[in-house]
Amino acid sequence: MGKPLKVGKQKIAGSTFQCSDLSQTHFVNCKMAGAVLEDVNFSDPVVKYAQFGGATFSFIGLGPDAPKDARQRPVCFGTFDLNSSTFRKDDLSNVQISECRMDGMRIDGVLVTDMIEAHKARQG
Repeated sequence: MGKPLKVGKQKIAGSTFQCSDLSQTHFVNCKMAGAVLEDVNFSDPVVKYAQFGGATFSFIGLGPDAPKDARQRPVCFGTFDLNSSTFRKDDLSNVQISECRMDGMRIDGVLVTDMIEAHKARQG
């Protein structure tokens, strides 16, 4: 293993890291607009105070070679602003949503607030 780098106030825009071990690396107050993370083992990251506007996440999970019955470890989203976001063709089985604003949120075109009200009415 090489010596850890300590880089501060440097412009390395356009740099490429290939086949690199960046485990335990800390990025603090860094501009990463337009960055591409592709074929990355991003297990156990901690992301705080990040702006993800316009971000695209696709093909997230264990990968195509994983056994069909394999499950990814749970991911936690807390204090996220996902308003007007779209989830399409995602596996949301066993997802729990609590203490969240859901005004205008729809699942297959049906307002979630209407579903909750109908459920409460059936429960009596």
